[in-house]
Amino acid sequence: FFFLMIRRPPRSTQSRSSAASDVYKRQVSTQSTWGVFYMNPKVQEALENFSRELQPKLQGIEQKLVEQENKTEEKCFDQARDDADAFARCMSKSVKKLERAGKDFGFRLAFFQNQTFKCFTEVNNGRGTVEDCKAAGRANIESYIDRLYKDISN
Repeated sequence: FFFLMIRRPPRSTQSRSSAASDVYKRQVSTQSTWGVFYMNPKVQEALENFSRELQPKLQGIEQKLVEQENKTEEKCFDQARDDADAFARCMSKSVKKLERAGKDFGFRLAFFQNQTFKCFTEVNNGRGTVEDCKAAGRANIESYIDRLYKDISN
């Protein structure tokens, strides 16, 4: 469904557990999550096409998180002036917030995947339409992305 992308952490964040990496670590593939259930080929194709449709939106998230981490580093450096301890405290607090926002988004994304699969399963069983599932999915993913951006901007 979504692909893991490896990136260089920001200069002062030397671990791979940064918020941006956490978002991608929590994203799982369609085949491992959704491929164990038989689905009508047309419904399966619609689900796969919908997954591909959403990928560009989700790929932009990592860049946004990296940008925010870099802004945070600059802000902490400016505030700390010549005090390394003040810089460290500022970065610790800020990175925790970014990591939490990334983890929360990952959980929302897992919920979205389950909710979307359930909707397409209903279509497979003759209840609902693919377009209704896609409309609900688009609205949900947009609200989750908006919430992430709000959480990292505050």
